[in-house]
Amino acid sequence: MSKTLKASKIWSNLSKDSLYPDTSYYLNVQNINGFDFYFLIKQPQGDLSFGIDYKYKSALPKELLKLKSIKIEDLVISKSKKLLVLTLINNHLKDTFISLIQSLINEITNCQTNQSIEELFIKQIKNFYLLFEKEENPKLSKQVIRGIFAELLFLEKLIIDLNPIDPLDFWKSPKGSLHDFQYKNNLYEIKSHSGTNIINVFNERQLSTLSPKKIFLITYPLFESSNGVSINAKIIQIKKLIKSKDLVEKFYSYLNSLGYYLTHSKYYENFLLLPDKPNYFLVKENFPSSKLNFIGSEIFNISYQLDLTKCSEWKLKKLNYD
Repeated sequence: MSKTLKASKIWSNLSKDSLYPDTSYYLNVQNINGFDFYFLIKQPQGDLSFGIDYKYKSALPKELLKLKSIKIEDLVISKSKKLLVLTLINNHLKDTFISLIQSLINEITNCQTNQSIEELFIKQIKNFYLLFEKEENPKLSKQVIRGIFAELLFLEKLIIDLNPIDPLDFWKSPKGSLHDFQYKNNLYEIKSHSGTNIINVFNERQLSTLSPKKIFLITYPLFESSNGVSINAKIIQIKKLIKSKDLVEKFYSYLNSLGYYLTHSKYYENFLLLPDKPNYFLVKENFPSSKLNFIGSEIFNISYQLDLTKCSEWKLKKLNYD
């Protein structure tokens, strides 16, 4: 990975000397892998703004126009150049705004082609409004924290077992993938439960026995306990395993995608989880989820609960990576 630009540093370095002619903005333009990013501060309010080429206006979701925390404006900076400027007007979301733009920079820095850059940008910007749908980003619920914690446990195991160069390449859920991890031709679906041995499955394809790839189900019993650790502590433990500064930035970018922000970490400090031994299952053709194969295609996005005590036939003694 090449040296990555720091969004917060660029904004903090904008000064009166960078006031753009005939506008009310301080402006700094950065070209990242052939893609222009415009960092702006609107005067006199001092609001952070992010500018993109006007040609991308059609890529923005209409919902973005309805947000109270963001204002969208056209900005002409020359006879031949027009920008679409997104200005943050809710200062409570400043850290989140910077985190999102930094995440976008990190991703685009690694793109190989102009087409992949445009596709990624459009995908990211369509997800943009979801983070600002409310005046403040909601704190994660205990249920969501459990789910992320379980994925972190598997990521930790993967790093220890395989010592890959970039373990984050195998973590797919932050990218919106149906399955949480993929290694080689195997898919790994991670679930947590509080000792009830009942897990929630949110889509009939997650544990589909019709998948051309092998699907492994990994379940983590997580108990709330004073002897446990917070998700903050688990993140720090994994950060030490990753070591590489660039990968750590990527790690936090992935956490942001899942809704975890350092600015909210104080709210999670006292929610301590104690993991028990995980269980591994191989989803084969006669796995209980195979009953969903007979439901017609007109019914989809099926959520259901699975009783793990009735899945011992498919239980594995150890996890297989081959």
